[in-house]
Amino acid sequence: MNIKLVDFDVATTTVMDNSQVKKALYNAFLNAGYTISNSQINKFIGCHKTEAIKKILNDFLLPSEIDRDLIEGIYKDFTNQVVKLYCFDNDLRPLPLGSCKKIIKVFEE
Repeated sequence: MNIKLVDFDVATTTVMDNSQVKKALYNAFLNAGYTISNSQINKFIGCHKTEAIKKILNDFLLPSEIDRDLIEGIYKDFTNQVVKLYCFDNDLRPLPLGSCKKIIKVFEE
């Protein structure tokens, strides 16, 4: 296999974020009027966030009440918070290079 590109998500894959990304998702829901739990967030770690948002909203609303604007609004708020986090948070640290090398080795094998 000849790998040309590997695309990793950032939080806890290449950067230790001390759960700030989870907090950003929590706050985006809170800003939209929904209080979600850690277990609701944890169910969707690694999923694309628009899909996670839609599934979490199913705990609060009927499917017919969930529209694209609501999902996109929560996602936009979440994304804005994460961008600020990665631009301005001095507590972020890269994972040790050895951790990333282990991940890459999986793809090389």
